[in-house]
Amino acid sequence: MMTVSEEYSGQGVGRRLVQESERQGRRLGCQLATAQATAVPSQRLLYRLAYESLYTMDYATFEIAGDRVFDMDKMLGTPSAKVMARLMSEDLQEQ
Repeated sequence: MMTVSEEYSGQGVGRRLVQESERQGRRLGCQLATAQATAVPSQRLLYRLAYESLYTMDYATFEIAGDRVFDMDKMLGTPSAKVMARLMSEDLQEQ
């Protein structure tokens, strides 16, 4: 899980955190990076880093046992969570 303080937003901190996580993963032999992006800014960042959306969960309609789980007034404009992934091929190491 990662988050970047608003104070550092737009300074490339999130990008560097993802890239360092990927470097560590490659060092350990990982070939696939996955993420659960629960807010629009993280989804945008991952798209820019060549991640693809594999699954989208709509907050407004998500229910458990017939009860809505998320209060859309508290979701800060984010309509859905996304499960995202990308292959960590050698040519993408230094994005």
